[in-house]
Amino acid sequence: MVRKIKKQFLFFFFLSFPAATDFCLFWFFSLFLLVLLVLPFSTSTITCSAINTFGAATGMITSGACTGCGVGQFSNTLGSSSVANCQKCGSGTFQNQVKGSCKECATSRYQDLTGKNNCKACPLGRYSDLPALEQCKECLPGLIAATTARSICVSCADGKYMTEKGKSACLDCEVGRSYPDPGNKNFCLTCIGGKFQDQRMQRTCKSCPIGFIQFNEESIACIACEVGRYQDLPRQDVVQCKACQPGQYQHEESQNNCNVCPSGWYQPDSVTTACLKCPVGYVQPSTSENACFTIDGSIKINGCQAGTYQNEEAKTSCKNCPQGWKNEEPKEVECASCLAGQHQSSVAEITCNFCPQGRHNANVGRPNCDACPSGRVSGTLLFVVYGCCCFFYFYFYFYFGKYKKAKKKQAERVVVNEYRSQNKFSLSNYSQIIFTVPRSTWNSDRT
Repeated sequence: MVRKIKKQFLFFFFLSFPAATDFCLFWFFSLFLLVLLVLPFSTSTITCSAINTFGAATGMITSGACTGCGVGQFSNTLGSSSVANCQKCGSGTFQNQVKGSCKECATSRYQDLTGKNNCKACPLGRYSDLPALEQCKECLPGLIAATTARSICVSCADGKYMTEKGKSACLDCEVGRSYPDPGNKNFCLTCIGGKFQDQRMQRTCKSCPIGFIQFNEESIACIACEVGRYQDLPRQDVVQCKACQPGQYQHEESQNNCNVCPSGWYQPDSVTTACLKCPVGYVQPSTSENACFTIDGSIKINGCQAGTYQNEEAKTSCKNCPQGWKNEEPKEVECASCLAGQHQSSVAEITCNFCPQGRHNANVGRPNCDACPSGRVSGTLLFVVYGCCCFFYFYFYFYFGKYKKAKKKQAERVVVNEYRSQNKFSLSNYSQIIFTVPRSTWNSDRT
């Protein structure tokens, strides 16, 4: 601009100089021309003194002619004359003014690119607790960021959890789980065996009640003990029902004990639903027993012992054989009557006794023998115990072979300890022979 004015003035001066006649006027114009010629060499160009600006033209006379680097850029060089000296703002910073400096991103925001005029808000599940971050941090397990632009993460509410990083919402603790530690929200515990949880977001698992078990983990209910089993311990380590032992039973589910077999009943097996009746010939005076027996002193014998019997089921004791009866074997359901010529005056006996000399017994099942009437005899001496008769009748009866006929007429019992050859005997052996013959073979009127 100044140079253009100079050229115009010099052109005007040379045109007007020949017409000038006044010497003074000549010197005035000469001096003025000298000033105009010197002025371009003494006036300097303005240098941009502010950072973040540059001057692209020469001969600037005002700082206002300096140009800003632009948004997202800066320049730390004084007197910069080129836009090439402007640099982009780094990541974690921004610049939103034409001639401004780069600024750090505030907390809750970030900038991962360079040369930007603003910062980004941290997305869901992330946070920024420091300025000038290039990336937001992920929320740790158990913490969330439910909104954008968060400077901190918040803990999951009670009953909720989060196992992963960088999440914006927590999950409910499901059924079969619990959260025992309120300060630790990065997981929910699984209910172990013996425990359960049928509700969501619960602090603890429940123990199975008595009569129930649970051997699986993460369960929502317990299992009832089946029949023949029970459970009496409401503890977390209970994973199996107990078995009812021999002498016990349980016919219902989910019970906390077993029933004992009553007297007269027994159960030899475990895990059963009922007891068994003691059969006839057996007894059980005690409860909770696995067998039926009779106590003989300190010895336990299965079934009723000899001299006793039992003809009914589920009884607690054996019956004694009455007088006139016997029982030689154990576990019998009835006693046997003493035969004619025998007696038994005691109870619970295993044998019958023969009538002594001078006494007889014509009927069965008698406790005592009757005395022979006057003039008659009986006993071992005369080989007869159930009838009374004269001495010589017995001698000739047996000597002439009447014994064989008596046997054919269904003799009730004959016990002979010693015979001589051909079924003969002598009176010298009478002490070794006992005969019992039917009463019908005798004639009470014989002498």
